[in-house]
Amino acid sequence: DFSYSYSYSYSYEFTAGPSAAKSAAKSAAPSAAPSSMFCPYEDILGQTFYAPALGRCFKIEAFPGGKVEMDTTKKANCSQNFKANKVAGEFSSQIGNEFFYVPGSQGMGGNGLITFIRDKSASEVTIDVIGFNKKTKKYNFQLSLPSCKGPRICPPVTIIGQKYVGSTNKHCIQVDISNTGSIALDLRNSACLKPNFNYNVSNFVEFNGFTAKYEGKYDGTVIVKEDSALQGDSVDINLKGKIFDIEISVPSCSE
Repeated sequence: DFSYSYSYSYSYEFTAGPSAAKSAAKSAAPSAAPSSMFCPYEDILGQTFYAPALGRCFKIEAFPGGKVEMDTTKKANCSQNFKANKVAGEFSSQIGNEFFYVPGSQGMGGNGLITFIRDKSASEVTIDVIGFNKKTKKYNFQLSLPSCKGPRICPPVTIIGQKYVGSTNKHCIQVDISNTGSIALDLRNSACLKPNFNYNVSNFVEFNGFTAKYEGKYDGTVIVKEDSALQGDSVDINLKGKIFDIEISVPSCSE
């Protein structure tokens, strides 16, 4: 069963920043047509965002298994050479367009609420700090995005039952994402011409968030990323000893 059910709630006690007053003033003023709107959660789920706030860079992963991480050495150009050195929270749940985060497994970080809006005037991702309490580590962020849609990790429900084929330097590889799926190779056919996948290297075990886990002769993980700019599927493999990470890029999660 690869369906997800989330439920989570808690109250916030924030020290409101200047942005909160600005937001209140904006909401009080009449407007002929809104320049921003909340993003549908279906568009946001699976994406990763980088943006500066509170004098540091944040990396926000909007999916099960994801984290809110910080690079306290950077204040701008956050997506370039981001190196996480602190954890602000781990993904807990999503209700509507609200994404909730809790302290990590080692007690690092705090409780957070993050929402996402599309802002027609935005040229890049920005973070509006609605509330932040340094003592309790609670935070409330609103991200403004030029577009709600973007490259994302595909949710399990969109890829379960799919098979992906790609060419490595030496072999043709097939990744079967299903309850009885496996990762198999055609050892003599790097061009993937009428492949015969007769060498099994790993079997599907489970999903951990949006990441598929495999075990066998080799152990590792598989994620599938959607990028509408692509013309076809591609398979990228990172192998260290007998541990692998496979990243599959596709034009659409549902195809």
